[in-house]
Amino acid sequence: MYSGGTLTRASRLLRSRPVATASLIGVGLGAIQSGGAFYPALAIAAIGVTPSTASWMLLPGVLGAIIASAVAGRLINCTSTRTIVTVSVLMGVCSLLIFGLAHISVASFIIASALGSTGLGGVQGAPLRVVILANSLPGERGTAQGLLSNFTSMGRRVGAALVGSIAASAGNGAVGYQAAFLGMTVVAGFMVALGLTLSARSAGQKDEAKALAS
Repeated sequence: MYSGGTLTRASRLLRSRPVATASLIGVGLGAIQSGGAFYPALAIAAIGVTPSTASWMLLPGVLGAIIASAVAGRLINCTSTRTIVTVSVLMGVCSLLIFGLAHISVASFIIASALGSTGLGGVQGAPLRVVILANSLPGERGTAQGLLSNFTSMGRRVGAALVGSIAASAGNGAVGYQAAFLGMTVVAGFMVALGLTLSARSAGQKDEAKALAS
């Protein structure tokens, strides 16, 4: 449970527009991440592969997420968080559109999964945490990172419920899952809009500006 002081700090942090924006993007990130738990079910229903094969088909996406997270961390000092977040989420949008509209084959499934996981990998690491830390006081940074984690966890729960409910109401099998992933593009579009409001300056440029100001 949160103490009164922690709740006060969290409330103050959320009054900062960049922190609130990063937190809302975290909600969307968690929602889309939870949707990924249904990828194997889509592969089984649409392609007819076994559960173990469906799981193996996710490995290119896992590799892409690892690489994207590392690359985003390296780019954060020379490229704005707005650019990194926007490009990464647009990759997720393309992935969801493939899952939702294309004929699902082994090739299209692997491409969509890799594209989406790579995009999410670029968002979930350094970019959002840099925004959070840059807009919080030194004594509030632990609370700020916990706040981001809580919003992301909340998004995972919302996303799982959203995908599950749409898939169940739209029809059994692949049709229902595809409708659910198509619906998730609304969440991803919301994330793109939020990402465009982030700072256009890189972390390195901000550090230089602080040094000149001091």
